[in-house]
Amino acid sequence: EWGHEELIAGLQGRTPSGQPEAELWFGAHPSAPALTSEGPLDEVIERESGKQLPFLVKLLAAKRPLSLQAHPSLEQAREGFARENAAGIPLDAPERNYRDAAHKPEVVIALSRFEALAGFRDPAVTVELLRVLAVPELDSYLGLLAGQPDSQGLRALVTTWITLPQPALAVLVPAVLAGCVRYLESGAEQFKGEAQLALTLGERYPDDAGVLAALLLNRIVLDPGQALYLSAGNLHAYVSGAAVEVMANSDNVLRGGLTGKHVDVPELMRVL
Repeated sequence: EWGHEELIAGLQGRTPSGQPEAELWFGAHPSAPALTSEGPLDEVIERESGKQLPFLVKLLAAKRPLSLQAHPSLEQAREGFARENAAGIPLDAPERNYRDAAHKPEVVIALSRFEALAGFRDPAVTVELLRVLAVPELDSYLGLLAGQPDSQGLRALVTTWITLPQPALAVLVPAVLAGCVRYLESGAEQFKGEAQLALTLGERYPDDAGVLAALLLNRIVLDPGQALYLSAGNLHAYVSGAAVEVMANSDNVLRGGLTGKHVDVPELMRVL
């Protein structure tokens, strides 16, 4: 649903289907292998070499923001995959976290202007951002980070926000968005992009904890040809644009918000 109706079709030189098209995979992942005249690519490679292709290439076209997510390390993926197999969770179950035993480091190379959120911003700068929004409902949460502006303070704040009950989110998120509106109306420039993005996310995902968590991340804009590398445990979200992604041959995703899909907070915090 977050895909663009025209970008991938344009890159392929064909008429758009009229439906959102988000990703085009070129690889041998079992869930969506490329097709060859000899059969699915994963089966061809295994038949001819007894091995698996170690990487996966994707064309990605985002018209709307993707989910807030992180990927596990190789050790975490192997342990999580074995644990969920032992628990008898089907590979296609919506509550499944680990669909294979591989890590998923990835690099995204922009084909158009490409906007993303990636990695936690310097906590001192985030404290400044939250203060200039002037939202009284934020004060108690701001204290968690202002009192400990380091990785532990970030962990405490992220954990608190993404475990808030829905009634609390229904109060806090609109208050924060109203603060973003006031900030933009003031004409201030320092956090203009961050405030605009928060409003975009809030419109798309009302009362979602991911809108709050997104305020803690670096906002990054890539020009065509620029790239962003994401290692394991890096919280991120792609926002808009067309890009090529090159990654390990994995489909392991731990989500933290901005999605209707499964969110496993303890497992996400374990890999961050």
